[in-house]
Amino acid sequence: MNAITIWIVLPLLAAIALFFIRHREKVMHLTGIAITLLLAWLAWQLPVGEPVSLRLWPGFPTFRIAEGLSFLGERLAIDNTIRPYVLMIYLMTGFWFGGAYAARVSRNFIPFGLSIAGIFAATISIQSSGYAPLLIGINALLAVPILTPPGKGSIRGVQRFIIFYIIGACLLLISEKWLLVSIAGSGNSQISKVASIPLLTGYTLLLAGFPFFSWIPMLAEESDPYSAGFVFLLFPTGISFLLLNNLDRYLMFGVPSVIFTLFLVIGMASIIAGGLWGTFEHQLGRLLGFTTLTQIGILMTIIGLGNEANQTINLSGLLFTQLAAMGIGMALWAESLSAVQSKVNNFMLDSLRGISYRLPAASFCLVLAQFSLFGLPLLASFPIYLILWTNLARISLMSVLALLLCSAGLMSASLRTIAVLLQEKDGVSLEINEDRFQLFLLVLGGLALLITGLKPSWLFLPLLQLGG
Repeated sequence: MNAITIWIVLPLLAAIALFFIRHREKVMHLTGIAITLLLAWLAWQLPVGEPVSLRLWPGFPTFRIAEGLSFLGERLAIDNTIRPYVLMIYLMTGFWFGGAYAARVSRNFIPFGLSIAGIFAATISIQSSGYAPLLIGINALLAVPILTPPGKGSIRGVQRFIIFYIIGACLLLISEKWLLVSIAGSGNSQISKVASIPLLTGYTLLLAGFPFFSWIPMLAEESDPYSAGFVFLLFPTGISFLLLNNLDRYLMFGVPSVIFTLFLVIGMASIIAGGLWGTFEHQLGRLLGFTTLTQIGILMTIIGLGNEANQTINLSGLLFTQLAAMGIGMALWAESLSAVQSKVNNFMLDSLRGISYRLPAASFCLVLAQFSLFGLPLLASFPIYLILWTNLARISLMSVLALLLCSAGLMSASLRTIAVLLQEKDGVSLEINEDRFQLFLLVLGGLALLITGLKPSWLFLPLLQLGG
């Protein structure tokens, strides 16, 4: 048995099979959830390269999972250091699949979403990263059927998303070739320094960091909120795992360590940009986009802190905890917007006056998700903000002050949202219009944010340990 077969080949084959049964929506959704959660459980339980005994019945034989295989001259391998990344990819994919049916997403969501998860697992398994940029470009194309359902016209945000991802993948490919030339030239440091420019620019484009973020609010405004939220979460997750997995190799090839500082600066600029634009935003879809930008900025800042405070930060574990808090908050926000979408034509605040009386659960969870992602104490994202502020304070107090002001500005946007949602209209009485399954998911998501904030060790401690 081979790790590549389990976590890459089988999911891609399953995605193809699900595509052909997409007309049976309930079966397709349940199967997609079961497959992704099973793959996540296997990534958690099955060590690679060691004897494994499942003990399904007495005398069940032990077996060993091989790390990888060669394909088209490239070595693909999933070892025990990469296994946590694979676990997180499939766990988050399964988590988002769980709310997809209630959000009434396109039928393409499950098969293409599973394909994207499988290809990201393949991307981080490539040993030399030569083919990784090509797989990233394929994933960007696979996201198009999710973001643009059949029958809907061309979307500007999707077009810009594809353009930025193709350019970013090309820049990564150029930097990889230059790094190989540097090694062939007996470690020519000058070439490695030059290669760091397309490397940094490529990752910034792929992560949608400042200033290459314009497609995020455009996509959030034009596409289905749940489908857009899935792309906003899974693509930065896969790209950040690829970057984290290759950082040591880049430094070994001669890329200067100042690249950490540049990631830190770009991350902080992304947080500030998202905070400033989000403070004055009156469209809740675009506000989700700018909030995504701040979360991506936090991811880049955490990676940048890996060199500044490498003695005090568990880089992978902190990245996992940030992604978990970000995933729960964004899923709840997107699910709430999907419920609101059934009652209104757009997400402008003027169109949402008094909507809390018709959709109380969705309105409450929408605001709760906003408060969590903006760093309100006692909610899921606050421990991440606290760690971030503590470590940044050792570098610059002014940067911490700027981030606090951005959080305060976003909080004011949430307060403005509350005021509009609670604005009473004549003849409107309180009634629950969410369907039962949607109501169950909203309550479950809200409780997850509250419990994780009150007892962060229950979720974050295992994730920190998972990151080593």
